[in-house]
Amino acid sequence: KQAQLIADELAKMVKDGPDKGQLDFLRGNLMAELGKLNEAMRLWHDVASRRELPAWPKAEMALIEQGLATKTLKPAGAIERLEKLRYVWRGDALERRVLEMLAQLNLQVGDNAAGLQTYRELATLFPDSPEARNATDAMSKAFARLFIDGEADAMPPLKALSLYDSFRELTPSGAKGDALIRNLADRVAAIDLLDRAAELRDDLVRNRLQGNAKGEAGLRLASIRLQNNQVLQALQALPPERTVACRA
Repeated sequence: KQAQLIADELAKMVKDGPDKGQLDFLRGNLMAELGKLNEAMRLWHDVASRRELPAWPKAEMALIEQGLATKTLKPAGAIERLEKLRYVWRGDALERRVLEMLAQLNLQVGDNAAGLQTYRELATLFPDSPEARNATDAMSKAFARLFIDGEADAMPPLKALSLYDSFRELTPSGAKGDALIRNLADRVAAIDLLDRAAELRDDLVRNRLQGNAKGEAGLRLASIRLQNNQVLQALQALPPERTVACRA
């Protein structure tokens, strides 16, 4: 209530220009805190419609957040407005919030490439921020949901491969990551993209597996290369003991 009294007094002195936009935005926040959402929305709409910096991007963000919270704004509509907003104001907490919300909403509507790319941009632009740490964690979880939990199995193989190639650094170490690559290689081989299937299997053999698992992966890689009429490369992919037997 004290803040409201101060804002009312300021309103008598500030009649127009950027300062009025700032004041009206803050008054909108105050109305929201007091539970007067209709009045808050009216103030934010007025500020956003005037397009005066620095207040209008903040007011637009408040409108988007409130619209999503009350389900009067659908995710697709919020994404469209956030895409415009992201280029208006740069370099501070507002941009970080815009990017974070954009990434979340894109993943929510199934645009996984856009969601992961926006999270990557957030982590790159603001590497020391809490949002960047959250973005890194969210990317790993989204990648695991797609490629380990199996959501990417519903994608066309080419689309799944393109998404994997763009964010392959998120592949986890250990057995889960190995299984991910095997599954993707098999899907790609099934549509006769044998070169790409071989590349994935070759990565397993060279960089990830040891022992019997490496030998089995080498046999599968050799089989793919034979299907692709690459006899010499197939021999090179075989485990040493199998190579000797073949030459004999």
